[in-house]
Formats: sequence, structure tokens, C-alpha cells
Amino acid sequence: MTTTRRRENHQDGSLTAMKLRKEKQSYDFDATTEQNLVDFFANPNDCGKTYEGMNTMIVGGKLAKEYAWPWQVAMFEDGEVICGGSLIDPWWVMTAAHCVDLLSLCNPELYTFTVGSIDTTVDTDVSQERQASRIIVHPKYDFRDDYNYDNDIALFKMNGSFTLSEDFKVNTICLPTGDMEDQFVVGQNATVTGWGKLKSEEENYPDMLYEANVPIYNWTKCDRSLAGDDIFTDNMICAGYEKGGVDACKGDSGGPLVAYPSSNTDQYYQIGVVSWGNGCGEPNSPGVYTRVTRYEDWIRSFFNTPTQESFIFANQFINRLSRRRPYRCQVGCRAEYK
Repeated sequence: MTTTRRRENHQDGSLTAMKLRKEKQSYDFDATTEQNLVDFFANPNDCGKTYEGMNTMIVGGKLAKEYAWPWQVAMFEDGEVICGGSLIDPWWVMTAAHCVDLLSLCNPELYTFTVGSIDTTVDTDVSQERQASRIIVHPKYDFRDDYNYDNDIALFKMNGSFTLSEDFKVNTICLPTGDMEDQFVVGQNATVTGWGKLKSEEENYPDMLYEANVPIYNWTKCDRSLAGDDIFTDNMICAGYEKGGVDACKGDSGGPLVAYPSSNTDQYYQIGVVSWGNGCGEPNSPGVYTRVTRYEDWIRSFFNTPTQESFIFANQFINRLSRRRPYRCQVGCRAEYK
């Protein structure tokens, strides 16, 4: 069964509140007027570096060592962890688009994010929490199609920056540019982290962060193994073992898949975003991730385009898409069409 890897915390058991869209604009819901042009691909010399050694989600994985993955983010809605994410800038978190509820788009403050702790139930001396002030979902992600995970990527801006330092054990992850594609090869080990189920049949989710090493999977072989789904695209990358046993699972959605590029074994780069799979850890069914290198141009174009143009109220946007009862957004919430 093809599923996303978001936690099922809603009472209706749905992975998202609804999927309603086939539009081809960018959806940018901003609770602030502040505009910061950010180059996420500048990759400073200290991005992608860990603060502690690693142990040798997550199905078949091991408990992560404290501070080993300082860019790992926990995403909360209504006080419950729903997804993972990665810190790509002190102000910005990257996650999966299917982690976003459509009816929450115009209320970004409903989402909170924490960094600095591998235990989602414990506040440590270095843990930090921020609310979202802005949500950006990829323009071609289709909320209406429960079985199409193409362009499964979203960005959240925080209402305040996270403090990056070794004292706080928080760091950003490096993002690969498109010309780095050949530096991540089939068979190369990558690492996925998250708070997902340890076994697909379990009902409960762990409070502690887990990690697992998974090799990059041959794209053609992955396409063949998922041929019955007819939803595998060039915007996706696979990782896992042919024999199965180690994989991301429900609750890991939005989390990072990281690896060292061949030109740099000192800094991790995020090559994937946990997206979907056929079960968890099944033989010949590797995990599927959003391929980060495919979105360099989109991210660059978004953050270098003025956001004063072509605004409409989110009320009009959501009501036009939904056939349900009208949904009213808070005053001042806007949707940007690009």
C-alpha cells in the first residue's frame, strides 16, 4: 500500500485534512510583511557539521546520539508531533508538502517547530521552539490527489530565528546545487532521521529520535519496483536495501536524508525529504524521497522575486478550491500567486 510518512494524529485518521488543488501557482501564506532575500545554497563553511559522533524511522534503525543531527526539526500541530523537518537557515525549515493541512495554510502560527533535543517530550537547556509565520508549498504539489507525491516539498519561515552555535547544539544542513547530482551515487550510504514508527504494524510512535543508514537506490530499479503505482518521477530519489528491513516509516515525513558528497567528507548535504513508500522496510520497496537538487531553481526564484505583487485574500483562495462550507481565515492573511 502506498502511503505518506506523516503521523496520523487527526481524529479522522487522515494524513492531511484534505487535498484540493491542481493549480500551478506558488502558494505563499505570510503572517508578516518582513521580506528577507535568502540564498539557501550559499552553504557556509560550518553547515552540515555535527556536534557529536553518530551511532552506526525508523524501521530497523538505532537511537540517535544526542546532538548528532543538529539540523533535525520536530514539527508540531495541536501539541503533537506530525512530521520532521530540517533547518536550512536560522529562519527557515524545509519539510514535506503533505505535512501541511490545507485548512491551516492561512494560519501558520498553528505550527510550531523545535530543535536541540532528540526527545520530543523533554525541554533541555539547549532546546529551542518557534512558531511559523509563513508557509510556502511548491506550486505543483497537488493537495487533491492522495496518491501523487510529486513536488512534495514545503518551506516554513519562523517568527524568530533559531540560535545557531555549538553551545546550543543547533546547526543548518547544507543544500546541494543541481551540478552536485553526480556526487551522490547509487550504493552510497545516506542517513535518514526521524520520530517515525519503529515497526510498521506498531500503533505508537517513539518520543526519541532514531537514525538509519540506507544506501542510495538505483533509480531505474526503484521505478520498476514501484511501477504499479505509476507515480514515481524524476523529482524523487530512492534509498534502502533490496532485502528491506531498514526504512523510514509513518512519522518520519518531512525529515532529512543526508549524505556526504564525493568532494567533501566533512559536511553533510541534504539530498532528500522523506515522502512516501510501499509499506515500511518491505523487500524491493525502498523509501521514496523528494530529490532536493531538483528544487534549486524554484527556491532561488522565489526568494529573489518581490512579494508585493499579485496578492489575494486566502479566504478567496481556499473557498474557490473547496466544495465544503466556506472557511474564513484571519484578517491579514494573504496568498501569493506567482
